[in-house]
Amino acid sequence: MKKIIYYIGLFSSEVQKMLEKANVIVGGEIKEEDIHLDKLTPEFIEVVLGILERYDLIKLCLILCNRF
Repeated sequence: MKKIIYYIGLFSSEVQKMLEKANVIVGGEIKEEDIHLDKLTPEFIEVVLGILERYDLIKLCLILCNRF
């Protein structure tokens, strides 16, 4: 889960902003070990699912849905 969020956060400025807003990352630098899955909001999960769906990564969508 953290890897999915980490890699999406590397290329999506929208995800980076949401991670900063949720206090998941500080200073704009994403570190996989700093991502706390309990702090993620349903809106954030929805954005990540939208990005995964846009790139036809359906298996990753299912993994994310199973987690939450």
